[in-house]
Amino acid sequence: MIKKVRHYFFSGILILTPMVLTFYILKALLDAAGSILSPFFDYLFGVHIPGIGLVTLLVIVVASGVVAENVIGKKFFEWWDALLKKMPLVHNLYQPIKQIFSAFSSKDGKSKFSRVVLVEYPKAGSFAIGFVTNELEGKITEGFEEKMLSCFVPTTPNPTSGFLLIVPLNEVIPLSISVEEGIRFVISGGISDTS
Repeated sequence: MIKKVRHYFFSGILILTPMVLTFYILKALLDAAGSILSPFFDYLFGVHIPGIGLVTLLVIVVASGVVAENVIGKKFFEWWDALLKKMPLVHNLYQPIKQIFSAFSSKDGKSKFSRVVLVEYPKAGSFAIGFVTNELEGKITEGFEEKMLSCFVPTTPNPTSGFLLIVPLNEVIPLSISVEEGIRFVISGGISDTS
């Protein structure tokens, strides 16, 4: 009986934690965005306007994108980026978050990973999800007759850390899933459905 209760307890934790964290982060973002313009609209119109937080958040995100695309905006964001990297404690949070977005997406919104494969790792008969980052040539492939690939094998549930493997092309198993599906599969620890 105690084992069943413990099993159900941990199952409940696994189900509820991502939902609660997602809700909490979204609520915190919307509350912060709403607190920027809400007092202004409350004063101007004398009434609280529901949903102003969401509208404010969207306006801030779009405006940041517009600013980041011009020369002055790029310089500002480069300066801000350098400043955050130098701040104690802040850079410990900022760097991994930035690495996630730069590794998993490029400026055109597409992933820098070209495809998802299975790689025999960490031992024969065991396989890990890998993301092909490059088809290698030059000095790294000297001594190999076959075509070599660089594959990033992320850890679960944190895909920002992982291993870079240099593997022969003929030893990887291509998967017919998208990079986004592969990332979801890794983050979920294999629970996410890829069918």
